[in-house]
Amino acid sequence: MTGTPFASGGCQREQGISKNGNPRLRKCLIQIAWRWLRMHPEHALSRWFRERTGGAAAGRIRKVMSVAMARKLLILLWELVNQGVFPDGLRLKAA
Repeated sequence: MTGTPFASGGCQREQGISKNGNPRLRKCLIQIAWRWLRMHPEHALSRWFRERTGGAAAGRIRKVMSVAMARKLLILLWELVNQGVFPDGLRLKAA
């Protein structure tokens, strides 16, 4: 899940998220993102998702935003593993 930059002359912009990489990993990340929304509804990332989708029950925008959220979640988890930065507002449940 990487960005796809576009540069032509003086114009530079992002075109979105590419589908390069392992398809199993992408599918797993999307499932984790949906699970995150369900288990952590008060977290800032979940609120960001709800604000961006406008509470839409279904549709293309939710699918697109779920990929964006999966990418943001992957960044959070990467920071946790590499730097030990625990995400703010995350609550853990006893096993």
